[in-house]
Amino acid sequence: MVHVQKRASAQNWLFRITLLLVVALTSAMLTAGPAQSAESLQQRASAPRDAIDEEFFRLINGARANAGLAPVAASPGLRNLSIWWSSRLADGATGCRLEHNPTAWQQLPEFGASNRTTWAENVAMWSTDRYSTESIFNYYMASPGHRANILGVNFRFVGVGTVSANSACVGNDFNTMTFTDKVDAGQPPEPSSGRIALRAAVNNRFVVAESAGASSLIANRPAAGPWEAFDVINRGGADVALRSNANGRYVCAESAGNAALIANRGSIGTWEIFEQINNGDGTISFRSRSNGRFVTAESAGNGPLVANRTAVGLWEKFTVVPQ
Repeated sequence: MVHVQKRASAQNWLFRITLLLVVALTSAMLTAGPAQSAESLQQRASAPRDAIDEEFFRLINGARANAGLAPVAASPGLRNLSIWWSSRLADGATGCRLEHNPTAWQQLPEFGASNRTTWAENVAMWSTDRYSTESIFNYYMASPGHRANILGVNFRFVGVGTVSANSACVGNDFNTMTFTDKVDAGQPPEPSSGRIALRAAVNNRFVVAESAGASSLIANRPAAGPWEAFDVINRGGADVALRSNANGRYVCAESAGNAALIANRGSIGTWEIFEQINNGDGTISFRSRSNGRFVTAESAGNGPLVANRTAVGLWEKFTVVPQ
């Protein structure tokens, strides 16, 4: 099944309301064949679909070129916002229903577009791997409202984020396209809500971005220094990302959680987002959005951190130490 929705906003709020009314009239739907088994989908569903997003970006600018319009530039900040909302949809935040991000306009400054004066959002949902990227794009283009966003003459930047559901809404892909007329110069990294160190409860050792981030995270340090410090990036609700002070890179649940955590990413996607769980004993735990598994200090801290546990025990608990 394919669903698409669009939304637009400008300083003229009446214009925004009119377009929201159009959404209900222009939503498209396609019924697909029988869904694949949840088991087979679960194995594939995890991370942002980078190849799909790259193709969407190419199709957007191809359509604009055919219409005689200037291309839009890819914005990492807008992409992070689109991935975040697609991840929320995929994780069941809306009950597996396709909806718009209700706070996107307010979030845009946090994602590198504080100077925007106009903005639009397209969202779509479809059965995982049942449709080609081009076919989904054609559904967008067949809808006047979505087409208007893609071909908006005032838009100069776009961020595209597609995510496969890995738990609550497994069997569905979700896409968000975020368009703006402006982005901030340089698009600085997401603002930090605090710098911390993490001490593993199992061995009372601090988590380190080993070898200045070149090696996996491991809880083996008796004291906290620069390699043991992380900036906490609020991604909405209980979701956070961790930026290592050792190299300025984001902590990633590599290979959708199948490999150890490592601070090696320049931007935030699903693999770099963790739900922070506050335990009743004053410790916290992290559940990776890439696979729904808890981060553990493997082998009682003798092995690297990895997101592979289904429940919280001593190895999955950490104490926050402000830096």
